[in-house]
Amino acid sequence: FWLKVQTFPKRSFNIVSDTMVAGRVLVSLVVGLTISSHEAIQVRTAVNPIRRVVNLLQEMAQKVTEEGVTEKALYERFECYCKTSGEDLQKNIEEGSSSITETGTNIEASQGTIVQLKSELAQAQQSRTEAKAAAATALALDKKARAAFEGQSSDLLAN
Repeated sequence: FWLKVQTFPKRSFNIVSDTMVAGRVLVSLVVGLTISSHEAIQVRTAVNPIRRVVNLLQEMAQKVTEEGVTEKALYERFECYCKTSGEDLQKNIEEGSSSITETGTNIEASQGTIVQLKSELAQAQQSRTEAKAAAATALALDKKARAAFEGQSSDLLAN
């Protein structure tokens, strides 16, 4: 064994020498235990490489399992999002389709109103033109009548 203790025959019962011997034995024992525990740790980790591989595989399997749980939770959240957003999108599509048909009917009604207003505008412009012509004719007749009146009035006043 690596730890050898030398024992000397005791010649006298000297307290100092006995204490020194006991101290040496104690120091040797502590050093030996420290070295042996360090070697035991090295032996335990270095002796079995297969065990290290198995431990590594077990750790990897545990990580994969944990990642699988988180991935499952994320997938479920995404699936829920897809379902709810799909329903919302379908609702928006239906509302958009109905608003398209409403807008189409509104456009047709507006086009009908435009045609009606254009015809009314044309009639109003024609009536305005006729009214201007009638006013011009009336003004011309009024001027003739006034000239005739003034002519008669001046003749009557002169007599």
